[in-house]
Amino acid sequence: MDAGGPSPGGRAPSPPARPAHCDVTWPHDWQAPPDLPCGKLPEPTHTQPTCEVGTGEIAVPEMPELHRHIDFPHEHIYRLDGDEVAPESTHTVEPGTYTLELVEQYLHIGSHDTTVVGELVLKTWTIEIEEPDCPVEETTEDEELAATGSQTALIAGGALMLLALGAGLFLVARRRRVAFTA
Repeated sequence: MDAGGPSPGGRAPSPPARPAHCDVTWPHDWQAPPDLPCGKLPEPTHTQPTCEVGTGEIAVPEMPELHRHIDFPHEHIYRLDGDEVAPESTHTVEPGTYTLELVEQYLHIGSHDTTVVGELVLKTWTIEIEEPDCPVEETTEDEELAATGSQTALIAGGALMLLALGAGLFLVARRRRVAFTA
């Protein structure tokens, strides 16, 4: 754009058009620079769950070489459902829909700390991890009952012994007439 004001027709020149293959989301009216490497970004990969393994995996791609669009300290990060994740990392996930974003963060570097003062989402991927279509095994009435074993017999025998001991002590205490005096 011309720094001296509007173009001779009285209108400001329009910003460059965004490439058709670039699905960058911008939180404001500014247009994407034409040299943004949207078609050159590495794609994430994922695996679907199976009947044996009920979880899927999402593999975050490597961090691409990106041009600096604004002369300001910045860094690029990946976010999986809002949480920062490392490039080239693999994440085990349950079936569902996940969002992976490549974000450019603009930084203010102070004497004691660094703070994020702005960010730009460069690319968003939506990843669908589907529930596996596993055959359902039919159960019979016998299989629905609780499993019992030798421990059940031991516990029942111990309960009967305690009951018999209590009844015997009751009878012994009733036959003995002990008078208590204070």
